[in-house]
Amino acid sequence: MLKTYQTLSALLCLATAACSGGGAQKVSDAVTDRACANQVISTPEFEALKQQYKGLKVLPFVPAIRQSGNQLVFISGIIGFPDDYDPTHPNPGTITQQTEQIFKVLDRTLAASGLKMSNVVSIHKFLVHMEDHEAVVAVMEKHFPDHFPTSTTVEVNRLVPPGFGIEIEAIAAVPPKGCK
Repeated sequence: MLKTYQTLSALLCLATAACSGGGAQKVSDAVTDRACANQVISTPEFEALKQQYKGLKVLPFVPAIRQSGNQLVFISGIIGFPDDYDPTHPNPGTITQQTEQIFKVLDRTLAASGLKMSNVVSIHKFLVHMEDHEAVVAVMEKHFPDHFPTSTTVEVNRLVPPGFGIEIEAIAAVPPKGCK
């Protein structure tokens, strides 16, 4: 699996000509090239969750990965866990509350990457009830006052953990040097 990931990463790096000087390199050279390494991005909240659930395989992901070749940041799906969430008595709140919490976490994850909401180029929304979409859009309008990213909305049967009504993942672009 690791070998497959390294090869895929090397091919992606070659395809974007981002490997130390660009141009064609041998795949084996590109794998070891530090300029091609993807950067895992985490937040203090995620690290605390990992400690809380240590030993359980409930968090088999990272909050975000910054892809070096195209300078994209891929942000894992975010669930709107309230600050006082208790898994033994789950009460995730309204869809508006969940969505607001998601955007707070998204903002912190972007900040950990040196980015902000204006760098988000794509959002993927997973809703348990499509009739909640209007409330989600109202929250998005507050967080994207100057631009909307591309967006996909999909209705799903349920989310992990149960009881939540929305999950959002995002892709952000690192602006070229000299651009804001």
